[in-house]
Amino acid sequence: MAGHDSTRVIGSASLCGEWQSTPSLRVAKRHGNRGLPSLSGVDVQARLNEMGLGLAVIFVSGESTVQQAVTAMEKGALQFLVKPVSRSELLDAVALGMQKELKRLEELKRRHVRDGCLARLAPREREVLDSLMKG
Repeated sequence: MAGHDSTRVIGSASLCGEWQSTPSLRVAKRHGNRGLPSLSGVDVQARLNEMGLGLAVIFVSGESTVQQAVTAMEKGALQFLVKPVSRSELLDAVALGMQKELKRLEELKRRHVRDGCLARLAPREREVLDSLMKG
C-alpha cells in the first residue's frame, strides 16, 4: 500500500531476527508456501510471543480453518481477517494494532521511569517503601 512502510520477510530466521533487532512496528507478509514453508502463521505468532515482542498480529487468510482462526485468537492475535479483505477493513485493523502498540510502549516507558526512581532510593528509603507496601 502506498505510504505504508512494510517488510517482506522470507524465512523464520529472517522474521525473528528482523523484529529482534528492530523494535519499531513492522508488517510481515507471508505469501503461501513460498514464505515460511515449515511454519504456520500461528507458529510464527508463537515464536514472536516467546521472544517477548508482544506484537499485535493480524492474520489475513483465504485458506485457514475455523480452528486455526480460533487458535490464533486464543494466542493473542489482534484480528483474523478472511479474504477478500477490503482496504478499509485492513487499514482499520492496522490502526487498531498501532494503537495497541502505542499503549504498550507507553506502559514500558512508565515502568522504565518507575524502575529508575526505585533504583535511586537509598537503602533506608527502600526499606520504608517496602514496609508501606506491605501495609
